[in-house]
Amino acid sequence: MHGDKQARELEAVPLSDGTISRRITDMAQDIKCQLIDRVKKGKYALQLDESTDMSNSAQLLVFARYSFDGKLDEDMLFCTPLELKCTGEDIFTKLHNKIKEERLSWDECMCTRKVGRWTARVEMGRIDMFPELEEFIEEIDLSVNSVKKSITTHLQALLEHFNKYFPEEAAPEKYDWIRSPFTVMTASHLSSDMEDALTELSSDRTLKTAFNAKTLAEFWISVEREYPQLSKAAMDVLTPFGSTYLCEKTFSALTYIKNKYRSRLNVEDDLRVAVSKIKPRMDLLCSMHIAHPSH
Repeated sequence: MHGDKQARELEAVPLSDGTISRRITDMAQDIKCQLIDRVKKGKYALQLDESTDMSNSAQLLVFARYSFDGKLDEDMLFCTPLELKCTGEDIFTKLHNKIKEERLSWDECMCTRKVGRWTARVEMGRIDMFPELEEFIEEIDLSVNSVKKSITTHLQALLEHFNKYFPEEAAPEKYDWIRSPFTVMTASHLSSDMEDALTELSSDRTLKTAFNAKTLAEFWISVEREYPQLSKAAMDVLTPFGSTYLCEKTFSALTYIKNKYRSRLNVEDDLRVAVSKIKPRMDLLCSMHIAHPSH
């Protein structure tokens, strides 16, 4: 109506905070819906971590690793604040953080011995091996004896988890057939049917060519229809997270987004749009809103 000059001036007017917030929320919810639909279709692994943001609010971050479109994908499932109260869970969190800081080797023999030694020292009322936990208990004026049972129970559960995920019979060579299916043609720990299937697979020259052009996960996903048992067994090993890199990277993004100028921000939607690999379906989002020509 008024010409190109006026139109350019109007385009330069920034959107209101409320409008930007609504658009971020819309995009975040669409990304979340897509992610949930993907995760629900098959097997997935979860990774959880927590960190305190600049407003001293503990944030729980959860990532999902799942099979989609022939490969493994990873994305943030949610980020939510935790209640900061003096409960056993808080003590467990402090303990968990300390255990991570100890940089344990994942060698089962060494880990189970170390946890056993910690348990014995806690039974004696000594927690000097957990300096942050010791400081935390002093800050809230708790007696070590009053939480001793909770700590030992947690350590015992941790020991059981080690035994579950790193059993004595689990040797690295047990998974050689997953890493090198065309050179390792026998795996006596597998069932007879699965070992026969592995022999058949290792003789397939077409699959061998495909193996050299794909990642391990992509290859084992690609043979799911032809060799379902082998594929499932391989993906049970390959799906879990190999490191906490994504959580650490995302906490860095959280620190940047929720800064001293935005200390009251509910960060989940902003964080999801910032770090997710999934693109919001803009055409769908636009179709759900009515245009206002007068604006």
